[in-house]
Amino acid sequence: MKVHHIINDIGLQNGGAQRVVRQLHHALRKDGIDSRLVALCHPTDDVSAVICLGNEKPYGAKSFLTVVNYIRSHCSPEDTIHAHLFPTMLYVSLATKLLGWKGNLVCTEHSTHNRRRDTRVGRLIDRLIYPAYDHIYCISNGVKKSLASWLSKQESKLKVIENGVELPYENHQTKKVKERLIIVSAGRLHTLKNYETAIAAMAQLNDIDYEYRIAGIGPEGQALKALCNRLGVDDKVHFYGYVMDIFDFFKQADIFLIPSLWEGFGLAAVEAMNCGLPVIASNVDGLREVIDTKEKCGILVSAKSSDEITNSIRFFCEIEKRNYYGKNAFKRSRFFSIERMTQKYIYEYKNVEMK
Repeated sequence: MKVHHIINDIGLQNGGAQRVVRQLHHALRKDGIDSRLVALCHPTDDVSAVICLGNEKPYGAKSFLTVVNYIRSHCSPEDTIHAHLFPTMLYVSLATKLLGWKGNLVCTEHSTHNRRRDTRVGRLIDRLIYPAYDHIYCISNGVKKSLASWLSKQESKLKVIENGVELPYENHQTKKVKERLIIVSAGRLHTLKNYETAIAAMAQLNDIDYEYRIAGIGPEGQALKALCNRLGVDDKVHFYGYVMDIFDFFKQADIFLIPSLWEGFGLAAVEAMNCGLPVIASNVDGLREVIDTKEKCGILVSAKSSDEITNSIRFFCEIEKRNYYGKNAFKRSRFFSIERMTQKYIYEYKNVEMK
C-alpha cells in the first residue's frame, strides 16, 4: 500500500495540521505502509521520505502545476492520495480530474473555520473541491457538523477520525505545591486565539502570585505585549516565542489555558493533558470534544468572558483540585494517541482500496 500525503507545507511553526500529518506519516511508515510526505513548499531535513515540490508559497499557478506533475509522475491507480489544507485540496482535486487519475482520493478537513465560505467565489471553489474526494475525514464532530451544514449532498462521505499525537508520558505524576502558580498557553499569536481575553483575565488576579507563559509566534505579538503594558501585567505575562520542546514547557506548569474563538480540535490541549495539566478552554466545537467535562479533566468557559477565566483559575488555586483534574486529564489524553489515529486511517485506506 502506498499513500501520498500532499500538504501546503510541513513547517512545525505553521499549525497543528502540519504536526499531525508529519506524525501520521512517521507512524504509517513504522507500520509498514509506504507513506510519502509531499509538501508544496518549506522543505525540512528531519522528516524521512519527504518530497518538496520547491515552491516559495503554496498559492499560484506554479504550485498547481507542480502538483499536476507530481501526480502524473509518481501516483499509480493502485495508490491513495491523501490531501490536506487549502489550496492543496483544490489543486489535488483539479489535477486528478485533469489527468483522469482513477486511484483512491481522500482528504482531511482540519478546521471548523473557513473564510472562503464568506464569499460567493469561495463557496464555488469549495463546491469544486469536495465532490472529487471518495472520503472526507473530519478531525472532530464539530468539523463534520460544520461541513455537513452546507455540503448536504456530500454528507455520506464525511467520517470523523479524531486527531492523534505522539504522547511521551505513560504514567501520571502528581504535581507538588509551588509558591507561584504557572499558567500556560500555546498557539499562534493571532486574533482567533483570543489572547486578549486571557490577558484581561490575568489583570484581575492581583491577589495571586502567578505567571502566565505564552508559547507561540504570530502577527499579534507586538499588540499583545502593548496590551500587557497597558493593563499593568507585563511583569506577569511572558512571551516565549516558538518552543521546540512543548512537553517540557508544559511539565513546568500548573494550568493550561486555551481561550480560542474556534478550534477544529485542540491538539495543544491534548499535549498539555498528557503532562497532567487541568485545562481551562473555550466552550467551542472541537475543544468540547477534547475537554470532556463529565470526566472532570477541565473547565469550559465562554470564549469572551475574562471573568469566567479568572474564576476558573481561582478554582484551580487549590493543589488538590489541580491534581484531581490533572489526573483525569492525563487519562483522557491517552484516547488521542497517534497509534489510535494511525490504525483508523490504515483501516480506511484499505476500505477505499476495495471500493
